[in-house]
Amino acid sequence: MKKIDQSISAFFLPLNKKIKRGIYRLQGIGLQHISDYETKKQLLSFNGLVLSILLFFIPNMFVLLEREYYFLLADNTFCFLVLLFCLYLTHKNKLEIAKHVMLITTCIYIFFFCLGCGSQIGFEYYYGLYVVFISLIFTRKKMLFLYYMVALCLFFSTRFFYSKITPLEFVNSNDYSAHNMSNTFILLTLIAIVSGVFRSQNSRFLKEISDQKKIIEEHHKEITDSINYAERIQRSFLATKENLGANLKEYFIFFCPKDIVSGDFYFSANLANNNFILATADSTGHGVPGAIMSLLNSMSLEKAVEQGITQPSKILDYTRKEIINRLKKDGSSDGGKDGMDCSLCVYDFSKMKLFVACANNPVWIVRNTEVIEIKPDKMPVGKSHNNHHAPFIQHEVDLQKGDVIYTFTDGYADQFGGPKEKKFKYKQLEEVLLFCSKKTMPEQKQVLESIFHAWKGMLEQVDDVLIIGVRV
Repeated sequence: MKKIDQSISAFFLPLNKKIKRGIYRLQGIGLQHISDYETKKQLLSFNGLVLSILLFFIPNMFVLLEREYYFLLADNTFCFLVLLFCLYLTHKNKLEIAKHVMLITTCIYIFFFCLGCGSQIGFEYYYGLYVVFISLIFTRKKMLFLYYMVALCLFFSTRFFYSKITPLEFVNSNDYSAHNMSNTFILLTLIAIVSGVFRSQNSRFLKEISDQKKIIEEHHKEITDSINYAERIQRSFLATKENLGANLKEYFIFFCPKDIVSGDFYFSANLANNNFILATADSTGHGVPGAIMSLLNSMSLEKAVEQGITQPSKILDYTRKEIINRLKKDGSSDGGKDGMDCSLCVYDFSKMKLFVACANNPVWIVRNTEVIEIKPDKMPVGKSHNNHHAPFIQHEVDLQKGDVIYTFTDGYADQFGGPKEKKFKYKQLEEVLLFCSKKTMPEQKQVLESIFHAWKGMLEQVDDVLIIGVRV
C-alpha cells in the first residue's frame, strides 16, 4: 500500500505544481508591462476573477450542450470568448479597455439570456442590480449617464421583445432554479470583477490625491512659515511705537496688507534739526516682491536721514538716486524702474510748521469742515519714463491746533466692493475722513476698518492698505 501511495503522490504532486504554476502564469498576464504596485494588485485581482469565471463557464457550457439549449450555449460561449479577449487586453497593457469591455459584455449577456428564455425566468430585473453596481463603480457623471442609458435601453428592449417574439429556448421548469443560480453567480462575479477593480483604482486615486495634498500642505506650511518669518523682519523696519509715541500726541495707523508681507510701509525718524519725519509709502508690487522693495526703500530713506538731510524734497531726491543706483545692477535695460509712491511729512511742532514732498500720493489736511489737499508730483521715487531727474517740489503749511493730517496709499480707494462691486474711490474716502475727523484717533481707525471690510465683503483684497492720521 505504501508503494501505491508513494507512486500516486509521485504522479499527482508534480501535476499539482504544474497546474498551480500554470494558473499563476495566467493570473500574471500583463504584469511585465507594469511597475506600479497598486496597478499590479488590480491586474492580479482582475485576471484571477476572470479565470474563476472561465473555470465556471466550462462545465456550464457542457451542461447546456447536453440539454440542447443551443442559444444559451452560444450566449455563454460569447462571454467565454470575451473573457479570453479581456485577458489578451491585459496582456497588451490595456486594463482600462478590458474593464469597459467587461461592463458592456455584462449587459449583452443579460439581454441575450432574457431573449433566449423569455419572461419565464425574469432575468431582466438583473439590470437593476447592474445599475446599482455601476453607481458604485463610477464617479464621473458622463460615464454614469452612458451606462445608465445602455442598461435602460436594453431593459426596455427586453420587455419589448417579450411581447413580440416567443422565447428562443424553452427552458424546463426543473431547470429554472439551476439556471437562475448559475447565471446569478456569473453576473455577480462579472460585476464583482469590474467593481472590485474600479474600487481599487478609485482607492489608489484617492490615496494619490491624499498624498499630493499632504505634500502641498507641507510645502504650503514651509512657505507660510518662511513668509511669517519674513514678516517679522519687515516689521522691524517699520516705524516703532516708541518713536511715534515720543513725537506724536494723537495718531492712528490703519495698516492692512493684502498678503502676510506688504509693499506698503511707514517710516519715521528724528532729523538732525530735531524735526520729526513720517513717510507713508507704497512700494512697487505687493506680497513678497513688494516686501523686498519696501526694505530697499526704507533703507534708502534711512540713509538719506543719516546724511543729515532735513528737507523732505531733498530726502526724496536722495532716496530716488539710491534706489535707481541699486536696481540698475540687476543687469537689465529696465533696471531701476521699480521704486515707490510716497507722502513724506516733516513736522516742526515748535513752529507749527509742516513740510511736505509727495510722489504720486497726496496729503490731506482736515481743518474744521474743510479738506486742504497738497497735490503730489506726478512721478515715483524711482526711475520714471522721462522726468526722474526732475527735483521733487517741497510744500510748506502753517498748522493750526486741531488740524488732522492724513497720508495714505492707493489700496483703500482702489478696493472693489459695494452693491455694484466698484472701486471705493478717493472722493468717498475724503467724505469718510471728513465725517470722522472729529472723533478720537482710535475711533477713526475703527470706522475706517469697519467701512473697508463692509465695502470689500466677500471680494478679494486688491492691494495693501495704509492710512495714517495725525492730529496736531
